[in-house]
Amino acid sequence: MKITFWKGVFVAEHLPGEEKYLKQAGFKLHEPTLCEPAVCRGCRARIGRRYWSPRVEDATRLHRYCLPAAREVMKHHLRKLAQSRAVDANIIVPSPPGLAYKPYQRAGVAYALSRKDTLFGDDMGLGKTVEALAVANTLKPRSVLVVCPATITRNWQAEAMKWLVDGDRYAYLFPETTDQIPTEFSKPTIVIANYEKVAATTTRKKRLEASSIKYHLQPSEAALLRSLLTDKEQIAKLYEKSDVVVAPTPDAELPYLAVRGSLYLAMAAILSRPHIWALVLPPGTTDVDEARRALHDTPLSKSLRRRWDLAIFDECQALKNPESQRSRAILGQGGIYSGARRALFLSGTPFENCPREIWPLAAALCPAKFGQWWPFARRYCGLHVEKRGKKNKWVADGCTHSSELQQKLRTTFMIRRLKQDVLPELPPKRRQLVVLDEQVDWTKYPEFARWHALYSRAVDQAMERLAAARTADEYRHAAMMLDTVAVRFEENSDVRHKTGLLKLPACLRFTDEILESGLDCLVIYAHHRDVLEKIHEHYGEKSCVIYGDTPMQDRFSIVEQFQSGKKQVFVGGLRAAGTGITLTRAWTVIFFETDWNPATMVQAEDRLCRIGQAKMVQVIHPVLDGSLDANMIKKILLKQEMVDKVLNRHPELKTASP
Repeated sequence: MKITFWKGVFVAEHLPGEEKYLKQAGFKLHEPTLCEPAVCRGCRARIGRRYWSPRVEDATRLHRYCLPAAREVMKHHLRKLAQSRAVDANIIVPSPPGLAYKPYQRAGVAYALSRKDTLFGDDMGLGKTVEALAVANTLKPRSVLVVCPATITRNWQAEAMKWLVDGDRYAYLFPETTDQIPTEFSKPTIVIANYEKVAATTTRKKRLEASSIKYHLQPSEAALLRSLLTDKEQIAKLYEKSDVVVAPTPDAELPYLAVRGSLYLAMAAILSRPHIWALVLPPGTTDVDEARRALHDTPLSKSLRRRWDLAIFDECQALKNPESQRSRAILGQGGIYSGARRALFLSGTPFENCPREIWPLAAALCPAKFGQWWPFARRYCGLHVEKRGKKNKWVADGCTHSSELQQKLRTTFMIRRLKQDVLPELPPKRRQLVVLDEQVDWTKYPEFARWHALYSRAVDQAMERLAAARTADEYRHAAMMLDTVAVRFEENSDVRHKTGLLKLPACLRFTDEILESGLDCLVIYAHHRDVLEKIHEHYGEKSCVIYGDTPMQDRFSIVEQFQSGKKQVFVGGLRAAGTGITLTRAWTVIFFETDWNPATMVQAEDRLCRIGQAKMVQVIHPVLDGSLDANMIKKILLKQEMVDKVLNRHPELKTASP
């Protein structure tokens, strides 16, 4: 096989049997008789009937087969790819006495200094915080904004005081939503805030007198209310789920008109509730959804839209939804990001489930290549139409042209290195799935029987659609429905909770056996609060625990108790204790419950597998055969495969030797 560059396109000459490599790389067979010469670059180049591609990303995947002309064209592209994987750089970065950066961290600084904005996508546990502070040591900014999850705000202050050359000369501010940041600082200042505080607020619900709201019941609502008049308990249950939306009126006696929720206002009257919580639309607004999305400044969010010498956004996968408050307040027009002279985005998981989640960030950092959603969705997210009930809906949860997307991200703003590439001395992880010995009679639990019935029925219906498909489009749609078959979220959530409680005794017996075998320390993760409480209660004084509502100032002392050997078992919530802490004393972690998001699981694992770990980390998932847990593990494996395609795998194809 030989690939050359001819009149603006890459053209391949190949032997029989090599077509599959060209197709995998993205090359297409040019058929002159089927093309439109006015729009086809292959026709304009007169390449005849050959495999070709106009994209340098496709040719890069077959770099070893490229002739000098093609290699010359892709030289700049390959150099930028190499920079995004660099493990060392000939650069001097200021550091505090007694501390030194690792070679790959110097390479990260060099990459960031060569462009205005950078996404540090390094694997979790490689010290992205230190890399960002190393950039600050080089630039010496007077004003720094750090936006991060609430659980690690104090961790950022500790790291800044440790790694900044002049960290003690900075003033550290932790503002509240009612605070205003001054336009000028009298001394170098680092402002540290979480995502919830920097985002402007939406229209909020207000407590109104029910008698001040005019409403009108529809006939169907009136009939339902009449049928429930004898059952006050059922009315009370429905009332607790109230969603009342009102608009202001000029009537002094009835100043509000119900736009939505008249039935609940009638229920409030029956239950003698004098007040009700309602969403009040701005004057002249009739679109409820638009009103919910409308942003209203807080003193803090307004004052943060100023010039910053350096802005750092940690765990920036939080900006994955372009319609969310935080994304619009940070990445939107006139947002915080637009006021930063230089910005750094940090995330070990730039997207957690599928490529569409990285689009808001990509569009902001490189609008020339990623600015338009529809081309991005068609090219990289498998955009297609699915029939949902009686309506057609655009769906973009796929992953297509993953190698091309990875190369575009790396050559524009993303640097990403994996642990095995830069820390060969760090022991690897070993994952183990343990099927618990206890045999559970599922028929004793109606909730599980109902879940299995719903799931089986959904699978059977999807198989029937697949068998009835007559066209390629029908077959593709049926196959997609089979792949994404699911049960209602409420059902999944309930069964997931009960599964965690059901398997808890067996999981505790399993961990007891491990500790009795001589293991000196252990980390246990779970999701639900009552499951965490029962684990902590079981191990008593030997254990420490972090819940979602554990105060920030207490978390560091809890982690220190475990790291120093005062506690044998660390118990943590998957979300609450899955980021921002180090648990390298332990080398065994057991997940009593599973999360649907693979990034959440990996984040928790990497509390152990990070700089300072000397042993192979063992990750254990105890599951009950036939349970929802087993189904969740299959799903997260499929999602992780998608992430690996876009972020981790080297783009060059493994083919036969040339």
